[in-house]
Amino acid sequence: MIAADERISVVIPVFNGERFLAEAVASIVTHRIAPTQIVIVDDGSTDGTPEIVAGLGGTITSVRQPNRGPAAARNRGIGLADSDLVAFLDADDLWGAGHPTAALGRLREAGDLDMVIGRTQCLRYEGDVGGRACFRPWREPFHSVNVGSWLCRRDLFGRVGLFDETLTYGEDLDWFLRAREAGARIGRIDGVCLLYRLRPGGMVARRGAGRGGLLDALRRSISRRRVSRGMAGEGAAPPRALPSGAGE
Repeated sequence: MIAADERISVVIPVFNGERFLAEAVASIVTHRIAPTQIVIVDDGSTDGTPEIVAGLGGTITSVRQPNRGPAAARNRGIGLADSDLVAFLDADDLWGAGHPTAALGRLREAGDLDMVIGRTQCLRYEGDVGGRACFRPWREPFHSVNVGSWLCRRDLFGRVGLFDETLTYGEDLDWFLRAREAGARIGRIDGVCLLYRLRPGGMVARRGAGRGGLLDALRRSISRRRVSRGMAGEGAAPPRALPSGAGE
């Protein structure tokens, strides 16, 4: 059972995700600890995403907005979240089998953590079989700043702020670094929380823009720390954004 202060809202931003959205939602609702609320933010899709959302049924909160990017969509979802804990999943990825059970257990055990992150397993696209995209595990699971591997206390966003909507890439790394600078108490678990699908046309496949966004987030963090002359909560190096060579 989830206690009243352990209710979970899951935010799913989606743009033209008709092919994968239903699978992403299914990977959430089949878990032993069901989220209290699933929030889908359609960020101006021009494909059949609205029809997919309408056919999902269940207790899903959905909203549609003009295309403004993933950061704006996640921020809209956070605003609609009605739970004390918030998790995320992009529409073309999947949750790992143990998420969010293990992350919630770590929060319960520690008591004073603001967020928990688990490992990410990359899945590489291998082609279509029978009209379905096939993926295989690629490299070893690793701790990632990808937002889909997090479980956060909702009030942490009140302290850190929301995702930076001026960033198209690297907005999750930017937010994670800001959280560290604000002294957020961050725990890790070894379980795989996110299955990250590397596919043609995905954001990670656009290597130049993606790496530029990550570098921008790191530069911003360095600039802020220079101004403040030290980072509150500084400790171990942050998890990787992606494994070396991702998207190749």
